[in-house]
Amino acid sequence: MNRSPLVGALVLALALAGCAEGTSQTDREADTIALAVSYPRQSSAAGFARAVLGSPPAPSSERAILEMRELDARAPQDPLAHLVFRIHHDGVESGWSKTDPVTACYAADFNYYGAIGEPKRVDCPENAVPIIPPEYPAWSRPEVFDRALDTVLRTLPVPADQRAVIAMLSRADLIEPQADTDNPVPRDPAVDVVATPDEVGVSFHGADGTCLLGSRLRTDIRTWRPAATVPCTAQAAAQRQGVTP
Repeated sequence: MNRSPLVGALVLALALAGCAEGTSQTDREADTIALAVSYPRQSSAAGFARAVLGSPPAPSSERAILEMRELDARAPQDPLAHLVFRIHHDGVESGWSKTDPVTACYAADFNYYGAIGEPKRVDCPENAVPIIPPEYPAWSRPEVFDRALDTVLRTLPVPADQRAVIAMLSRADLIEPQADTDNPVPRDPAVDVVATPDEVGVSFHGADGTCLLGSRLRTDIRTWRPAATVPCTAQAAAQRQGVTP
């Protein structure tokens, strides 16, 4: 029987897809990683990458992030992050038994709810340099945290509702994800948001009493850390209370 070129190409593609290195052990580990990093909820590719590197490793296992990409998610079920991660197991020799070393790479997409399907084996890129995901912006460093809030306010859609503001703060890693939304752990700093078609107000209130306010009034953006006499609320931010020249 003669096969069409299209069928032949499909068979070849499937055969090549099955050639990516890996074992049933690395497959199980990849599946476990994908399940583990889904809780607490993540909101960015960097968040999922940190979770992959931070989840408990299997014995003799090393991990690395080789690709970390944000996707344009417009709804909770839409893919928001794409990762390629590498798993390496050293070879083990004990008595008469010997296990060869193995290095396997997996691609996975994630949405708000976690991994979309199972991670897929892929060929490991040659000479890939592991990616170190950025840490959360440090609250103690205004030049980092305040600048990140300023960027969020400048890149928000117009108009923006409260849900859109919170989503952008999450994707900028200004809000850490939480596992239990019914019994959440108090955040530090705590965040508050108000939004109308013309203005957005955001407040961050630290446990030490430190306050950061951010405001977008039409196209005018301000971020400031007011005096202690100013209420640390999103409404105060929207009203630009305590802004200094």
